[in-house]
Amino acid sequence: MSQGWELMEGLTVCSPKFIMDSKEWTLKLTSNYKDLGSYYNVHIEIQNSDSDTFNSNYINRRFVIYVRNRTDYSCFSYGVCHPKSGVSFSFPKNVIDISPMEGKVCVVGVYLRSTYDNK
Repeated sequence: MSQGWELMEGLTVCSPKFIMDSKEWTLKLTSNYKDLGSYYNVHIEIQNSDSDTFNSNYINRRFVIYVRNRTDYSCFSYGVCHPKSGVSFSFPKNVIDISPMEGKVCVVGVYLRSTYDNK
């Protein structure tokens, strides 16, 4: 079953900018599947537009990035990452059941946890 990742080979797709934790962010998705044989590799990073994002006022900031099917909320993959590291997902190419990519569409999202230093 073709999932649609192959259409993104070598492309980078960025989300519109969004505000989270009073900062401006963008999700960046890169797909590369040729070198992995029977898997699609999808790498997702979160990037910040504000220059002071990682200043000393923050003790800890962690992200959970997820990819899910747009109609089946139970079909998803996720990964926890630190700022600037991103997370990679591998999906089998020839699956017969449902996958996060359906009809050449998937949902990518992020949850953020921040801990502030009150000093």
